[in-house]
Amino acid sequence: MTATVAGNVLLILAAIPATAAAVLYGTRVTWWRSRWGRHLFSYMTAVALVTDLGIIRLMFGDRWWFALLRAGAYAAVVAALWWRLLFVYQAYREGSPDESPAQPIGEQPDVS
Repeated sequence: MTATVAGNVLLILAAIPATAAAVLYGTRVTWWRSRWGRHLFSYMTAVALVTDLGIIRLMFGDRWWFALLRAGAYAAVVAALWWRLLFVYQAYREGSPDESPAQPIGEQPDVS
């Protein structure tokens, strides 16, 4: 198996769960009710778009319309990543939601 074939197989193996997860999340979960849900959906969709682009390119090659699809998909990736960076910065500014000391796994925290 050549590296190209292995890469194509891995691309397909990545695109299947990426696309299925985005479709299932988008159709079965009320993702629009929270900012985290909206972000997760946009992030999942961006990953699915990029992997799907790879498969479309394998199937059809570099046609004139592929450049338009690619630009749209990468615009979605850029938006999702900047949104993610904003959330990380907000989390940094707000601090940890749980400032209590870490508990070993299985041990209950002392609430007295």
